[in-house]
Amino acid sequence: MYRLKPDVAEHIRDLLAEAAGFESLFLRTDPSPWTGAKLPDGAAVERALDLVFRATTQTFPAFVPSLHAVVQQSGLRWPASVSSARELVDLVAAVQATLELYKNDVYARDHASLLRSLERGKSGRLSAWWAWLMSSAYRHARRVVRALRSAGPAPVSRLFAELTDAQRQSTHWIGQAENGSSPCLVADFASHKKNSDALFSDAAVIASVLPEMPTEQLTVDDVGNLLTRLALTTQPRNKFQSLRRLKRDLTLLE
Repeated sequence: MYRLKPDVAEHIRDLLAEAAGFESLFLRTDPSPWTGAKLPDGAAVERALDLVFRATTQTFPAFVPSLHAVVQQSGLRWPASVSSARELVDLVAAVQATLELYKNDVYARDHASLLRSLERGKSGRLSAWWAWLMSSAYRHARRVVRALRSAGPAPVSRLFAELTDAQRQSTHWIGQAENGSSPCLVADFASHKKNSDALFSDAAVIASVLPEMPTEQLTVDDVGNLLTRLALTTQPRNKFQSLRRLKRDLTLLE
């Protein structure tokens, strides 16, 4: 039977005594929000703590008023989670892009009817020419959509694609609208989107560091609370480093 040398046995006792102080972290029962964090080295710890500091002091405080402004101006419902907030901002961004090309009335039109009429001429010049000769509905639809397009004339294929996007945006907007609001311009949206994207980026990194935390499904308020807890938790850098060293040393004794 293998016999441990006295100095090795002493080292094992010291390691086990030290491990007892990390029991909750080893077993992942520690109440700290950092429990289960994927932080493989000191650099990862530094990056995570710096990100939490930035998100708590800059990103999240800028995001909340921007989201309030977008919701208030758009008339859309307050999002139930970070994931739905991302979808809301993406939808409003798509509408802003469409309204750079079209008058707001584009969302009030019968998209299905216009698209049916335009479809016969979307394949190319020959199909467009033939549709123009043979279909009064096509001529009417093209005239209507061109009149709505403030950015100037475009091929029917592009009109069809852009109107399809407007139809999709309108459908999604109606599904999220509060009190029947319609797609519209949002003042200073570029700034609001920048603030939102910064928070979404930070949230994605936090989700990768805390894989057991359903960050994308948290409400906006819960994300704020999580960031505050992460920032305020007394989890010094050397505790992570000590835990990694301890795990390494115990592994070497196996």
